[in-house]
Amino acid sequence: MKKLAIAAIFVGGATQAIADRYDTTTLLRHKDWIVEHTFDASDGQQWCAAETADRGGTSMGIIAYDTGSFAFTLFNLRWDIPEGAKRYITVDVDYERFDGWATGSGSVLYLMLSGNVGVEFLERIRAGRAVAVYNQDMRRINTFSLRGSAAATAALADCFSRIRLPDDRDPFIGAGARSSDPFL
Repeated sequence: MKKLAIAAIFVGGATQAIADRYDTTTLLRHKDWIVEHTFDASDGQQWCAAETADRGGTSMGIIAYDTGSFAFTLFNLRWDIPEGAKRYITVDVDYERFDGWATGSGSVLYLMLSGNVGVEFLERIRAGRAVAVYNQDMRRINTFSLRGSAAATAALADCFSRIRLPDDRDPFIGAGARSSDPFL
């Protein structure tokens, strides 16, 4: 969510100090997709995002956070979603259905994906041909082509494997190694 929320801040005329907070690197531009890595200098968090957009100005993305969580995102500057609003959405990937309560704020709506559901969602996006997004009344909000999604999700997975924090979050402990932390 941070990356897409940042886009809304920049449109509003952010200062250079805010812009310097985030270091974003483009990892891949392929067909309809862009994959980026972002580092937040204020708190050290980082995330990887794969995004595609339609002709009408709506973007769909998948964000992989260093904490191990994933989010499906929708972004459109014309939207005005109240902060913290909950919206029930359905996402069909080639008629395979994923749904749940998404959280909104301004121009962005995000649906957190966890565990096996998140993995299955990413696999469907990688191999899929199209995504359709519906509101609670099953009215179609948008459709997206998945042209280039295999390369984009591969780059996203590679980026995620590089930023993923260990489960214990102790940077001094490696797999099977003794801690170099003198305070333990």
